[in-house]
Amino acid sequence: MNLIILLTIPIWFYLAWYDIKYMIVPDKWLLSLVLPLLLFYLVTDSHNLVIHIVSLLLMGGSFLGLHFVSKGKLGLGDVKLVALMAGFLNVYQDFILLFCASLSGLIVSMFYLAKKERNKAIPFAPFLSIGWIVAIFLTLP
Repeated sequence: MNLIILLTIPIWFYLAWYDIKYMIVPDKWLLSLVLPLLLFYLVTDSHNLVIHIVSLLLMGGSFLGLHFVSKGKLGLGDVKLVALMAGFLNVYQDFILLFCASLSGLIVSMFYLAKKERNKAIPFAPFLSIGWIVAIFLTLP
């Protein structure tokens, strides 16, 4: 596994914690992931580089569409976060990320529904972080 990817894991955990605590994904921490992403691109071959950029654009664009469809209930911080996460992944790993994030988010949402807390906002960054880490470790060579 690429060392650059491993070094970003604590940032994903911090962003998840921050989103739980403050219900926002801070841009300054998202920006701290741009340099590792650029370094990651420098060490990948050109064929994989195209795949990673397409992944970033597809996931970012899809989540931006979800942001507008949900009328802002999915925050722009989550949109930027998933785009950066996807930049480190390929399309197959994107599906794993989406499945794990959605499933874990659904399970937590069901607990809130059982407690009759239907209007409680649930941060999505923790679920995205779980999905990203699962996607990375499930696809190790």
